[in-house]
Amino acid sequence: IVYIETPDGVAITSREEWVENSSFIIRYTDGSVEDYGEANVKGRGNWSWSQAKKPYAIKLANKPKGRTVLGMPPHKRWVLLANPLDYLPNALGFEVNRRTESCKWSPRCRYVELFLNGEYKGLYLLVEQIKIDKNRIDISEMKKTDIDGDAVTGGYLISYDDAYDEAKFRSHYYNMPVLIKNPDDDDIVPEQWNYITNYIDEAEYSLFDEEKFQSGGFYNYFNVDSWIDYYFAEELWGAYELKRPRSVWLYKDKNDKLTAGPVWDLEQNYFDKQILYCNEALYYKRLFQRRDVVENLQKRWVVFQSNLLGNEKYNNILEYLDSLYSTVHLSARRDRQMTPSSHNNHLSSPESTIDLEYETIKNGIIDKIKWLNDQIMSW
Repeated sequence: IVYIETPDGVAITSREEWVENSSFIIRYTDGSVEDYGEANVKGRGNWSWSQAKKPYAIKLANKPKGRTVLGMPPHKRWVLLANPLDYLPNALGFEVNRRTESCKWSPRCRYVELFLNGEYKGLYLLVEQIKIDKNRIDISEMKKTDIDGDAVTGGYLISYDDAYDEAKFRSHYYNMPVLIKNPDDDDIVPEQWNYITNYIDEAEYSLFDEEKFQSGGFYNYFNVDSWIDYYFAEELWGAYELKRPRSVWLYKDKNDKLTAGPVWDLEQNYFDKQILYCNEALYYKRLFQRRDVVENLQKRWVVFQSNLLGNEKYNNILEYLDSLYSTVHLSARRDRQMTPSSHNNHLSSPESTIDLEYETIKNGIIDKIKWLNDQIMSW
């Protein structure tokens, strides 16, 4: 159970302004209590912030050195996802992403029940926020003085998302809504901004220009293996918002290429629709015009499929699903009694429940893997 107390019980009403000098305490199932001290709290999300059950961002005043947070590596920044529509897709999707070959990090998460200023708020998912860190996205963290040579080449944390306006530009060739998340607005300097915006445009030109594309020039800019693996995780999931795009994360380390991932924002995806959503999204339509890319995709799919169905490294993904359901179903039922799902058009009943989610995913995921295998291996 997570307990958050704000000064004088002040309400959290903003996604921009932190409520400072709050407290953050976790009580474990064995009754032990861990006090993480001072914390700042604010709202987060886009559509989800408009719902009755609010999501929150947490910034601990001090990194809890030597102490994990529910078994996850210490860090200041955390997210409390409110699960307004469903409970299983995000946690399961992070695990699916983790089983791709190129994944170095996928957000870890734990289910918690939240008390805010003494009021029970229901079931939440405490998640590692996507940040540059040795235990998260492990790339170089830039300083303002990194303005030339190798130093200016990375690392950059980037999001393609049409829902936000901060630090956005539209890429020249594929019109991607690009947000530079790190260095952020307060820290990025013109030399860094110019470098990464030019790099993205040059990367896209290597796909757009026929001569460069046919010569394989895009391999100099894109970590193609990571883009293939990102496609697997998103396409298996049925990520219908990818074409907008929404919640697409990528990064570029020093002297390295544009790397896709990790996945994020996976609500309302249940493996039940056998449709290819992503072939027209991002850069995939162009990339898949190359036979060498498709052949590499097919080879990597064989490994990924094995990682999902079970091998010496991983158990069957259904066993992981079962463990999530076993952990959370009682809390989820309490939560839905308190806050009914507002509108979930992707399940067979508008009354979304943990049991309906579980059965839909369990009945659909293996068939979706087999169906996607047939599609990929026939290309």
